[in-house]
Amino acid sequence: MLKDTPSDLYLLIKSMSRNEKGYFQKYFNHDTNNNKKKYVELYEIIENSKSTDERQIQKYFREKYNERNFSSLKRYLFNTLLDALSNFHNNKFVDAQIHKIIDHSQVLFSRGFYKRAKKEILKASEISERYELYYYLLITIDFLIRLEVQSQKLLSKDEVKRLLLKRKNILGKIQDIEYYNYLSRSISSSFANNELNREHLKGKAEAILKKLPKPSLEKEDSVTVSFEYFKLIFVCQSALDNDDEAFAANKQKIETVKRKPILLKIANWQRLYYIALNNYIAELFYRKKLNKAESSLKDLNNLYRQTSEANTKLIANIFAAYYTLNIELFIKKGMQNEAISFIESEQKIFDKHQPNFIHFHKTRVPTIMVLLYFTLGKHDTALNFINEVLSQKKVETRLLIIIMLRVMEVIIHVDLENKLLLPSLLLSLKRLMGKNEQKLVSVNIMIDGFLKYTNCKNSSDEKSIFENMLQLLASDKILDIETNFIDDIVIIPFLKYKLNDSHFRKEVIAYFASSQNHSF
Repeated sequence: MLKDTPSDLYLLIKSMSRNEKGYFQKYFNHDTNNNKKKYVELYEIIENSKSTDERQIQKYFREKYNERNFSSLKRYLFNTLLDALSNFHNNKFVDAQIHKIIDHSQVLFSRGFYKRAKKEILKASEISERYELYYYLLITIDFLIRLEVQSQKLLSKDEVKRLLLKRKNILGKIQDIEYYNYLSRSISSSFANNELNREHLKGKAEAILKKLPKPSLEKEDSVTVSFEYFKLIFVCQSALDNDDEAFAANKQKIETVKRKPILLKIANWQRLYYIALNNYIAELFYRKKLNKAESSLKDLNNLYRQTSEANTKLIANIFAAYYTLNIELFIKKGMQNEAISFIESEQKIFDKHQPNFIHFHKTRVPTIMVLLYFTLGKHDTALNFINEVLSQKKVETRLLIIIMLRVMEVIIHVDLENKLLLPSLLLSLKRLMGKNEQKLVSVNIMIDGFLKYTNCKNSSDEKSIFENMLQLLASDKILDIETNFIDDIVIIPFLKYKLNDSHFRKEVIAYFASSQNHSF
């Protein structure tokens, strides 16, 4: 275990609430496993520890218990924690409720209690239908058909026919959802290169709109299917040239949707308006209509204030869009200090919503802060911010965020030409990546290139190394969007800057800020 590199076990324990910890205390009291004393002690040591260095803990267990297989003890505690947390949250997750009922039905079925098994599986079917969890609904229908095959008396022929017809309809809905999702992902990914191939993007959007199958909104149909359909329409229309007309058309569609009972459920019209508005503002940024974008950001803020706090995921991501697009607006106006002030002024609200942000926002904000300080030439402030973020107890500490901040740390020291510090930083980063090496190819290219850079004696050799790194990064296009922007938004612009591209200081932040406008 590396010093100051938190393990999954450490992060899991630190992420637990007071109620979850209290439940775990009761949970392990019922555990009669021989490992009990050791794994409870390990849990308590980690819970009370402020350091992420597990080497001292490992040494302690070896000396006290002659414990040679420390990794097995950690794994046992980790799995026990997961079991306890699953039980604690069982009634909160709809999926967990359905799983539990299906498990009960399976037990009853295996023992020949067919009528009771039917009664239980109908409960699971009703919950699945209420929340439009179509995959579970298929399982319950197939289970009912199996019951009929086994008992031959539980269902009438008409009931079996209705089940088979229902199964066919559900498969159709799943197919529609998957199709809309596939098209949304396809055109959204094209936005990443919209400056390069705008006409192709427009043609793609027009082709999708022409052949798009429409769901029925005149009756109580699937909320999920209808929502995915409208979302896809809004994504396509954002790709078209007439941005004001497209947004006006979208607003008119949303007003229509608001009058449909089908989409009044779970505030879907607000989700649609958020997507349409987010796309529209991104489109205005692309066209450099900053005053109009600023006005539309007020609409996004109003939507945030109108959305129910109970809809935690939606309200968090509306705020995240408002937050990041405002930062982008300041940057595009060349107001980087104002961007920092805005981030600092909204920090409390950001912290409040952070647990419900999509992962991209959790990675984006720490990185954009470091980049802002860096491009302002405030290297010491940027380095202090990195250390501050990584030392916070409540910070989102997923490995990718840590790696991204460490990448920025390396880049700052390369810019400062601290060649003596770089080898240890680069090797530490490589060890930190661990099993993610194959996924984070771009970071490996950076590490190998900068290790060679530390041994360079003249600027000609440095230039050759940076050019070679750029060629390797250009040939390595990672599909995972979370890792792809590490090289596209940070490493590549920095290398170009080192190769005498004087625009890096002013433009890298704008490049970063506009890279994910159309991600839903």
